[in-house]
Amino acid sequence: MASRAKRFPIPLIHLTILITLGSALLFYNLGSRPLGGSEGRWGEVAKEMLATRDWIVPRINAVPYRDKPVGSYWLIVLASLPGRRVTEWSTRLPSAAATLFSILLLYFIARAFWGPKPAFLSALVFMTTFPLLRWSRTANADALTLGGTLACITLFAKNRDDPERGTWLYPFFIIAGVTSLMKGLLGFVLPSLGVFLYLLARNRRIFLNKRFLRHLVSAFTAGLVLFLIPFLLDYGTTHSEMSFYLLFKENIVRFFHPFDHTAPFFYYFYYIFITLSPWILFLPFLAWTLWKNGIRRDEGTFFFFLWFAALFTFFTLSGSKRGYYILPVIAPFSALLGAAISRTLSSSTHSRAESLLWLLPGLVSTAGGIVLMGLLLFFPRLFTPHIPRETYPYLYLVALCFFLAGVSLATTWKQRFSSSFAIIFSGFFLMQSIFFAVIVPTTKKRTSFKTFCQKVNILTKGKKLGVFRSADRSVLYYYLEDSPPFPCLQTPLSAREFLTFHRDAYLLVQGEDDLRSLKLHRFKIVLKETRKDSKGFFLVTLPNRRNRSRRNPQMPLRCANLDIP
Repeated sequence: MASRAKRFPIPLIHLTILITLGSALLFYNLGSRPLGGSEGRWGEVAKEMLATRDWIVPRINAVPYRDKPVGSYWLIVLASLPGRRVTEWSTRLPSAAATLFSILLLYFIARAFWGPKPAFLSALVFMTTFPLLRWSRTANADALTLGGTLACITLFAKNRDDPERGTWLYPFFIIAGVTSLMKGLLGFVLPSLGVFLYLLARNRRIFLNKRFLRHLVSAFTAGLVLFLIPFLLDYGTTHSEMSFYLLFKENIVRFFHPFDHTAPFFYYFYYIFITLSPWILFLPFLAWTLWKNGIRRDEGTFFFFLWFAALFTFFTLSGSKRGYYILPVIAPFSALLGAAISRTLSSSTHSRAESLLWLLPGLVSTAGGIVLMGLLLFFPRLFTPHIPRETYPYLYLVALCFFLAGVSLATTWKQRFSSSFAIIFSGFFLMQSIFFAVIVPTTKKRTSFKTFCQKVNILTKGKKLGVFRSADRSVLYYYLEDSPPFPCLQTPLSAREFLTFHRDAYLLVQGEDDLRSLKLHRFKIVLKETRKDSKGFFLVTLPNRRNRSRRNPQMPLRCANLDIP
């Protein structure tokens, strides 16, 4: 037994389990559903980068798009190089890989503070947090920012015993600079909120140390210069200051004077319950544990609690708010909960309050399973508008996963907390595996849109194609095969002139309202995205002379009485 333990040390076993389970959650069916929403921006920018070989200026439909730095696009291009083509898989791969990397990094951070067991439990909680999986399986910059933030924190955790030495600051700020190329200055802010507030609380004299301050200023300057290099190259190539202006607007102006994504000040106070689901069910248990043991008695608990509070305060004070902005708070919450669960599993005696608080997740899971099963059996019409019938068997499996987590009630009642945690984790893991890997790819509405674009590519090959006032242009451009730019027509007059002066031209219009606003006397609907959705895309053209002849009459569709067959 001793030789086997030496051959397979505990950290290696932990890492193997985390990589295996994390890969199953993150990569299975990752590219099966079409791009949707903001994903189109990442896919189209990377697609045009590969086509133009311009790695500095992001473009959508050949028009510069500098709202985000270029780092996240570079990673998609890198993931697309083996196939020489940007796909749904390669577009989402950087986010999924960064999340798997984040799971391992959180393990190393928590291990540096507490040891292997709390670190392993923290990583298990982290990987099965619902919003983290939701955004890690889509193309975005937030998962990449989270990975870079945890990489910076890992450096600090390894050097926290001797922070005065200061040499760790150079890789810290270099990684922060690279991370900031994904979404903006958050790459510097998010790790600094945890590290330097902790140093200020524990060892404020360090900021009077001249050697430390010299390393701090030099390292920050190096990271900032590295971050600014693509912006300087953009200015040197295009002589445009727009990238610097948007950097200031998206990072500074948005924080103090939001111009979009506004929400009430207390928005995150209730959205945090969604962000930390389903492990938010353990929040009463975690609060009781922190109150019982104290926050300052343990170094790791104090660091992660301070970091969580700093992140939550920072995002609450920000004027611009969106649900996925606070994804970074999942990391310190998972670490605190993992350490609290580890203490409970390691203890031989348990108080009555501890047992009662541990019953809450099982009770809610049981209730959730009963409600979902009842709705499926007696009110199936509630699911029909959103979920195809072929996915109903998987919904029954999700209900069974709720019941599986509810089985923990029996083991908790007998104070077998190790078995209880294993059952709860298994239920959460299986439930999210089924949901993200099977149900979401099946029910994604954009499948019809991808098929529509493929048909458009065939019908308009070699013809003139324009887009009228589309609200979803980035995804549309991504699935169109012709090289950009496509004429983007903003007014009905320009759209009518486009169809009139280009006799073989086609026009893409989104929704019946936009189609009516064109006020075309006669037109022909060549293709429609879907028959049921009035806001779907149409491919229209003007009937040519042959179509209007008596031998092959083409009945006109009048905008006043639009009736689409």
